[in-house]
Amino acid sequence: MKPRGYTIRIEASRVTVEHRASVRPRTIAWLSVAYGCYCLLPGVRNILVDFYHSTDPVTGGFAFFMLLIPFVFGATWFFFRSGEVMRCDAQELQIARRRTWGRWHRLSFPSAQVRELRSAMRGNVKSRNFTVLTFQYDTRAFDMLENLNSTDSDRVLRACKSMGLDAIVVVDDAAAMNRDIDQRGWFINPLKPDQEQLPPSKQSR
Repeated sequence: MKPRGYTIRIEASRVTVEHRASVRPRTIAWLSVAYGCYCLLPGVRNILVDFYHSTDPVTGGFAFFMLLIPFVFGATWFFFRSGEVMRCDAQELQIARRRTWGRWHRLSFPSAQVRELRSAMRGNVKSRNFTVLTFQYDTRAFDMLENLNSTDSDRVLRACKSMGLDAIVVVDDAAAMNRDIDQRGWFINPLKPDQEQLPPSKQSR
């Protein structure tokens, strides 16, 4: 699964992680097709045709209003498009999620009652594995921030831990390997060392 693009802001008293659904050419194409179909609806088409033939200002007002409706909905979708936001400080951990055509769902947890905030792996035999940040609250497990890479997970966990949350930061060979994959990718030539690891005399050759 392709990693999501997250924006991370770490401040002195708060950490914010935000993901917004990307606007791709395919999305623009679907919206354009939907707009064309909307203009072909009998009611909308009749108003546009009447205004074209009569140029009556009242009919023109209706025509402009009918054409403006999709733009309003489109602008709203672009501004409030789906995604996930996590905010954490010493008092509260907040999560907000929104699907493409749904509404935002918000959850809030007292930071002092959040337990075992850590990185974990999810998945089953029918789907690919993916990473999440997970924590325990009131005997329940809550997952968030799917496919946040290892380097960013480590930054977020350390920031939350510094604010007093019960965060688990794993320091082992597997974590180091994941950070190395995040930085250099999967396909590294084992017979050719990285340039930054070579002595200056050999880099110039």
